[in-house]
Amino acid sequence: MENINPEYIAEVRQLIGDWIREFRKDKGLTQEQVGEMLGITEGTVCKIEAGKWLSLEMLIRLCVALDCFLFLVPKDSNDDLALVMRKRFEIMRAEGKLES
Repeated sequence: MENINPEYIAEVRQLIGDWIREFRKDKGLTQEQVGEMLGITEGTVCKIEAGKWLSLEMLIRLCVALDCFLFLVPKDSNDDLALVMRKRFEIMRAEGKLES
């Protein structure tokens, strides 16, 4: 099993936050509006988008609120998403953010 560098976890958390921000903006919603939809504060939405905090439950709730998919793809899949993610892991490993 691979040991995951904390920097990698932070980068993934930031990437997810960036996607959430993009989905929110594509829907024409403010952080305050999303917060109201989910029963959380605008500040919490800000923290999520900044990659500072996000639970699995909240990620699922955000996906429902923003009408987007959340799914997992096996690393050995030939699916386009899996190919992109595999390349990203190679880059992360080369940068020393993911230990072998």
